[in-house]
Amino acid sequence: MSETASVSAEIRVRYLLLQFLKDSLNQDSIKITKAIEDGENFMGFIFNVTLDEYNLIIKVAPHQQCYRELFPIHEIYQREIFVYNHIIPEFIKLQNEWKLSSKFESFAKHYTSSTDQNQEYLLMENLQQRVSDITHIVQQLYFQTKLESYSPHKINSVLQEVTILGRHLSSIVAAKI
Repeated sequence: MSETASVSAEIRVRYLLLQFLKDSLNQDSIKITKAIEDGENFMGFIFNVTLDEYNLIIKVAPHQQCYRELFPIHEIYQREIFVYNHIIPEFIKLQNEWKLSSKFESFAKHYTSSTDQNQEYLLMENLQQRVSDITHIVQQLYFQTKLESYSPHKINSVLQEVTILGRHLSSIVAAKI
């Protein structure tokens, strides 16, 4: 994508952030940097956003017609936003209902998004900070070690529960589509 398109996207990002924050922060406290270089992703622009103690990522769809004719950009953003708005909350709810001792939580916190045609975007937690956090790594190693210590019978039981969860999530998706 061109440098002009990238600058235009950065201006759009600043505007979206100010709308989301509703003037609760000084515009000078927002730091926006490219998360990827121009041309690395034809599905949109990705920026790192730092404001106070928050480290965020914003993905902004290109609005140029040439990209929209080549790629199903609107549909891709709709699907990703659907996952963040419907699938992940349902998955969290099921984990809580089942009172799991080790929960899978390795997904970004979703703050806001839009599926409006030519205005698609997602504002999310930047997981780089969390992934580099040693406690997250230890948590993942603990989960892996615990799984490896299960007997074949216990692993089979867990896989059956995952299959049931998958069927439940599929029925939720089918009902919402």
